Amino acid sequence: MNARIKQRVGLVMLLLMASGSASAVNVRGRIDFGGPAGTFPMANATVMVCSAPNACVTYVTGNDGMFYVQLNPGQYSVTVNGVQKVSVTIPDQPNYDAPAILGN
Repeated sequence: MNARIKQRVGLVMLLLMASGSASAVNVRGRIDFGGPAGTFPMANATVMVCSAPNACVTYVTGNDGMFYVQLNPGQYSVTVNGVQKVSVTIPDQPNYDAPAILGN
């Protein structure tokens, strides 16, 4: 192999290793509603998880208040029904359970 081909093969290997380290994380979380009678799952809440203003994933919770998304590791803001609630850091691991978020 000549030097140019070796250099390209090395670059391709480097890119493959780098892309494998930032694989998508399965994220699940719960949106709660707090009221006088206690805290309950918030059904039909629109959850937006954003890494930048126009880079969002949207999910509508079920009756259990849960949302499920796949995200790359990094920093995200979470908006519930149009109101920004929290910032969360998604770690580089296969699965992540986000802390419960009070939606109201």
